[in-house]
Amino acid sequence: MDNLTAGNPAAHRVRVHYNEASTKIYEGMPVCYEHDTTVNWWGGSVSDGEITESTTVTETSLNPIRYINVVDPDVDNLDHFAGVVAKGGWCGKTTSATANVGQILDIYVPNGAIVPVRANIECVLGRTILSVQDNVQALGNPTTDIDDYGRNTIGTVVSRPVAIAMGTNATLDTTAGLVLAKLCPEVFLFQGGMDDEELIVGTGNSTSVNLVVNKSLIDFKNTDGHCTALWLRTRLSGVDSGAATGVYRFNTLMDAATYGEYVYCMNVGLDVACTGSQTTPGFVTALNVMLRTESDPDMSGTQAYVVNFESFLRKNAAAEALTNDSSNHYWFRFNANGSLPSGWFSCNSCTVMGGHMSTAGVTPAAGDFVIPVNLSGVTYYIVAFADDGV
Repeated sequence: MDNLTAGNPAAHRVRVHYNEASTKIYEGMPVCYEHDTTVNWWGGSVSDGEITESTTVTETSLNPIRYINVVDPDVDNLDHFAGVVAKGGWCGKTTSATANVGQILDIYVPNGAIVPVRANIECVLGRTILSVQDNVQALGNPTTDIDDYGRNTIGTVVSRPVAIAMGTNATLDTTAGLVLAKLCPEVFLFQGGMDDEELIVGTGNSTSVNLVVNKSLIDFKNTDGHCTALWLRTRLSGVDSGAATGVYRFNTLMDAATYGEYVYCMNVGLDVACTGSQTTPGFVTALNVMLRTESDPDMSGTQAYVVNFESFLRKNAAAEALTNDSSNHYWFRFNANGSLPSGWFSCNSCTVMGGHMSTAGVTPAAGDFVIPVNLSGVTYYIVAFADDGV
């Protein structure tokens, strides 16, 4: 036990078997469990009381080496992060290149404790996110190569966030050094890593079954103030096409033989659970989308849209139309049951829609307004019958 462990009761060390031919074992170096190994831990097996030599085990066996053996990070084991190397023992020494002859190491497990880690990026106290990276013996940025919209691939996972820096270091380029960090992979949402493999849900269900993976039921008891069940705030500091693929991205892949009547990529519902004796709000909106500026940015070269709709029904990258196109394809579909909406749109002023009394080439009746609509660069007009200019 070193001084750090003695003074940090939250830090927990475990002993593992490190089986890599790395140049050097560094303090704070990240390691991952060798989750898919079939190597026999002790090199033999027992059958009818007789010991026989066997270097492998079957997949169905409870292979203990999967929670004992650790290796360097790679794309196949990033979601099996084991911890970081603790000072002492074989730390700082070279490893053996002989197969199955590694070293016994002590590692700090990721339980929320603050421990020394090896990092190769500049860290800011309490703010910098550190990730275990593919084929890197240090923690760094959470990089990935997620594909663009319009493709059905998810990209290669080349890192996994596992820690938050609890110290500040100098700018690091190609070298790596020690910095304190809180090992807490559970605070980051990371499901279905391991390169392009997904987690599986519902295997073996031959009948209809409802499934849910992440579920959150929140009951706010405050009688006043704002209530937010999920708040996501992102600051974009990059340049050029830094946010080309979207900040919040939702994808649903359809690959079943048949489907029911509806498939929703994202389903947003607002249930008005008030009774007749309760007062409802002045405005009830199932989905609110806002585009806002507050600091007078120069948007003279920007085309600004509150909502942008795009349709990519095509059979190849050349954007050729589908061979078997959809029977109906619309930008919008309106459907209502029960009380019918009073209209398609509601505007507090006709000017919100760009409406005005007179436009070249358009002669509305007295009291009517026209709303300009741009189609392929040509402006057309919808005549809007209005009362008192509203």
